[in-house]
Amino acid sequence: MKVHRHFSLDFSLAALFSILHITASPRTNSSQEPCPDCGTQWRSTLFENTLKRAVRRISSDFVLTAVILVPCWAPVLAHINSKRSKAEGEVAARATLLTEEDTVVLADFENKTGDAVFDDALKQALAIELGQSPFLNILSDGKVKETLQIMGLSTNEPITTAVARRVCLRTDSKAILTGTISRLGGHYMLDLNARACSTGDALAGEHSEAASKEDVLRSLSQAVSSLREKLGESLSSVQQFDVPIEATTASLEALKNYSIGTSLQREKGDAPSMPFLKRAIELDPNFPMPYAALAGVYRNLQEPSLALECATKAYTLRGRANEREKLRISAAYYSATGELEKEIQTYELWEASYPRDFVPHNNLGNDYFGVGQLDKALAEYQKAVRLAPSVAGYSNVMGADLSLNLLDEAKATYEEACARKLDGRYVRQTSYWLAFLQRDVAQMDEQLAWTAGKPGDEDFLLSLQSDTEAYYGRLSKGRDFTRRAVNSAVRAQSNETAALWQVNSALREAELGNAASAKQGVMSALGLSAGRDVELIAAFALARAGDTRAKAMALELEKNYPTDTLMNSTGCRPSMQPSSSTKATLLMQSRIWRSPGLTNWVAQARPSTISIQPTCAAKLTFWRTTLMPRWASSRN
Repeated sequence: MKVHRHFSLDFSLAALFSILHITASPRTNSSQEPCPDCGTQWRSTLFENTLKRAVRRISSDFVLTAVILVPCWAPVLAHINSKRSKAEGEVAARATLLTEEDTVVLADFENKTGDAVFDDALKQALAIELGQSPFLNILSDGKVKETLQIMGLSTNEPITTAVARRVCLRTDSKAILTGTISRLGGHYMLDLNARACSTGDALAGEHSEAASKEDVLRSLSQAVSSLREKLGESLSSVQQFDVPIEATTASLEALKNYSIGTSLQREKGDAPSMPFLKRAIELDPNFPMPYAALAGVYRNLQEPSLALECATKAYTLRGRANEREKLRISAAYYSATGELEKEIQTYELWEASYPRDFVPHNNLGNDYFGVGQLDKALAEYQKAVRLAPSVAGYSNVMGADLSLNLLDEAKATYEEACARKLDGRYVRQTSYWLAFLQRDVAQMDEQLAWTAGKPGDEDFLLSLQSDTEAYYGRLSKGRDFTRRAVNSAVRAQSNETAALWQVNSALREAELGNAASAKQGVMSALGLSAGRDVELIAAFALARAGDTRAKAMALELEKNYPTDTLMNSTGCRPSMQPSSSTKATLLMQSRIWRSPGLTNWVAQARPSTISIQPTCAAKLTFWRTTLMPRWASSRN
């Protein structure tokens, strides 16, 4: 009589669990190094061999029973494998998280909706959202443009996923970040993905859905916050630095115009950006960033009064901005109001909070320059250029080199900028100063020709040339170039700039003893604009011409600008000693500004007595030439 052995389901499952959960040291390879896959292989082999032995022990009558039981095991196996895969995926993800030292390349936002408003707005929104993170390091637009040129591509090349990966590899960055928006009925789908540029492997991703067009920015903010944590930023950091873009502006059109304006400012200069920044303000009068950007534009175009107006408006709206943008707005405001100590403190805080950001280094360099700490200024400028090479940055390094009488270094800096294909007004004007000091007439003429017909650039170099002509005693030619500089600025609708060129000429006439011409020039300048800096230089020119109105103007300036640190530390007390004296004592408000003219100046060093002698005219001209302005500097 044949005895049938019963195959117990309970026993089978118990055996299966015991097989799958046996723990032992994984095998090693011949070199005794741990084999990453040996544990899995060993467990699988053990399972197969044990199962074979079990099957052989089971009589043929129960083979079918065993086969029937296999589907019962499948869910168990699937669950275990799922948990194992998830755990392995989490380990892999942890291994590929970003660090604070890694750089990320931001690709253009792919717009699949057909609505053009998303073309520029969403990438700008994404940049602002990511920019508030002290952990993530987004490759600067300047560095991206420079890399595109090195790759033989246009600086306007769309940053597709493929191009972004090439830029990422070229700059030794860690990852690329792409974004896509598509439409499904009335809803909008947003997808953000981070990929390793070396392998193309996915690092992290986030999906978000917006119920309407008006909800897109809110959905984007939520997606970015989640993505930041997935990329390795601590939850506490994400929560601390997480002001949604919709709090800054809810207008996609305003955001788009702001994006275009800032791009044009980087690529083509200050003047072309103004219409778009103004349009952004029209679309959303409570959007603080266009005001802050315009403050910088006006400052660079020698319109300090308008710069102050825009900076003040941005400052009143700063509560709508994220932490990084608050620092930018506050620094611009303190610069415009003359609160130098607060401005320096803000930039130092900015550097501490965002150490890889080049902007505070560049602008703090300007402040150090303004108070005569040239070595510290040069160090800050060099840090800014290392972090993000730019036309403005190289111009400032050159200016500091010239001020330290490092002419060879200044020339090398200029050549490096040219090699990087970084060209623009700031580099051109600094190159002009270098050529002047080296008596290179051909180089000066080349820079002057480059600006011809360029609104916002031409008047700068024309005023430079007027000082050069006067320096060499060609006063008639100097006056002619001043007239051309003033007319060029007026055509560019920059009346305050025109007034600065005119009052610079008046100061020059006063120093040469032409009192009548100086007074006439002051009145012409004040007729164009009565801005703070125009009035300050006008008061000094009148004092040098022996006009008693200078004292009243100086007192009025102190009264009108009570927060100006330097003005209130010493006041503006121009001496009215005859300019023909061998040693004229110049006591002036402590503000050195460098309009581009070789003799455009008002003091910004500590209050001091400066002796002017005919034999040191060249040194004085050099001193006037190379001091960085607070309002007309190459800021970012």
